[in-house]
Amino acid sequence: MSTVHVMRTPFDTGHPREMKSAAHQLPTRHMHTNRWKQIDVSWDYSTQPEPLCAAIDDLPDPAQWGRAVALATVEALRGSRSIFQLQRWLAPELFEALHRRIALNTRLDGKAKPTASPIARSSRACLVSDTVAETTHVISVSGRSRGVCVRLEACRKQWLVTAIEIA
Repeated sequence: MSTVHVMRTPFDTGHPREMKSAAHQLPTRHMHTNRWKQIDVSWDYSTQPEPLCAAIDDLPDPAQWGRAVALATVEALRGSRSIFQLQRWLAPELFEALHRRIALNTRLDGKAKPTASPIARSSRACLVSDTVAETTHVISVSGRSRGVCVRLEACRKQWLVTAIEIA
């Protein structure tokens, strides 16, 4: 003769025939309450502190910084540098746009062949405000020159590139 063992749970009422599922035993909330009101989130950013913007005097020279970013961007567009090396210095929207452009170039032209490195012929910087600088550069690659403009914004005690124009 075999015996059947019934495991009891905290939701058992005692008799096996009167067992109810756990879902019926859980306390129920009133269905008419608005759950969005229970979330304690503030979307008002007017009371939030300003982002940590550094003074331009505390940051590296914008002309040198912009030149390095301009050269690295041209190398990335040519396929000789990974765009991910620039990610921490580019604004997220700018990084995504450059990433898409480089992926399109790779699909259309294939993998890049090794060529000469770009050379910065000249660099100029203009301070637009207390936290913004714009730099212009003449970049030469294999005898061909291009103009590159880089907008730098002071953010969290470093320069952040928010715009790049290549002519």
